[in-house]
Amino acid sequence: MDKRPELPHLDPKIDVVFKALFGRPKNSDLLTSLLNGILELEGSDRLVSVDILSPLSELESSDEKLCVLDLSVCDQQGRRYVVEMQCRNHKAFPERMLYYGTRRYGEQLRSGEAYSLLRPVVLVIFTDFVLFAGVEGWRHEFALREKQSSLVFSPHLKIVVVELPKFCMKPPQAFGLAESWVCFLKEGQAMTKIVDEPWVTPALRKAMEELERLQGDHVMRELYEARLRQVQIWATELEGSYEEGREEGLEEGLEKGLEKGLEKGLEKGERQARRLVAKRLRAEGEGDERIARLTGLTAEEIASLS
Repeated sequence: MDKRPELPHLDPKIDVVFKALFGRPKNSDLLTSLLNGILELEGSDRLVSVDILSPLSELESSDEKLCVLDLSVCDQQGRRYVVEMQCRNHKAFPERMLYYGTRRYGEQLRSGEAYSLLRPVVLVIFTDFVLFAGVEGWRHEFALREKQSSLVFSPHLKIVVVELPKFCMKPPQAFGLAESWVCFLKEGQAMTKIVDEPWVTPALRKAMEELERLQGDHVMRELYEARLRQVQIWATELEGSYEEGREEGLEEGLEKGLEKGLEKGLEKGERQARRLVAKRLRAEGEGDERIARLTGLTAEEIASLS
């Protein structure tokens, strides 16, 4: 009996899979553990549980869209978190993320309510591309601080960016909670081979099992393949735009080069004409001072005339 071909593994970095894993209320424990690790929360700051304010329900068919742009989360102390997985870079990406965070911040208050009711907002952004080229490290934390003294203006806005391509650790290296989650996002179902390792937490083990379940979900498979096609189209368009921009740049450079060459030629021709006039005036007995006034040449240029 012929065996069915094995389906390609789902990539948890693709946003539809990421939101299916972490955006459902039944998986809030996975999101809690993920945030505790990535935000390096300890002691009283450590999250016990989170409420997903933009929950993703179970999909009945692939016609229903995963329209959640980001995961909006609230913890037991009222702090807000915006969790975003991005597979592609685009113009004004940091500004877009900042807009998401500040929008969530402003949405907390109703008309007439006191500003003291506002709670902190933390943006947690995973990128499957290098956002900060030339900067070492895969995790970056930003806050509102005074430039020289690092004095905190307000603790109410924090941005944590995780650049997945810069993470190079692989099992069985010693992992903390943050490293284990980032490894899961990069390795996906390949990590099921090490599910019994002592550093694998119950939440991480559950995430592996959930990813395995989604692997056989035909609705998720259709959504996943549709999103992969979108990513492929985007990559093709990006490559085409690059080539078009390159050709336009070469054409513009050539045009500017010709213009510049012509300009230099005219300048050179004009200078030569001035020298010829100066030589004629000199032959007619005009003084160098008067020649300089009439032609605009310097005394050194006139003295060099033969």
